[in-house]
Amino acid sequence: MKGIYKITNKLNGKSYIGQSIHCGKRLDEHFKGSQFIDEVLQLEGIENFEFEVLKEAKNNEDLSKWEDFYII
Repeated sequence: MKGIYKITNKLNGKSYIGQSIHCGKRLDEHFKGSQFIDEVLQLEGIENFEFEVLKEAKNNEDLSKWEDFYII
């Protein structure tokens, strides 16, 4: 599913908004990656985060528009 997702840290309430063409696989990718959000997930443990899809997108062109919307 294409869409906009949100990862929320249950310990401090901070959130990360992202976009993906495969939202279902994205959390696993973050847990294995090396971006700042990835490192925080690995350090604090995946059990301390909530992952939710905020918006499904019909096409790739909509992803950046909706990501900006949710970030603001």
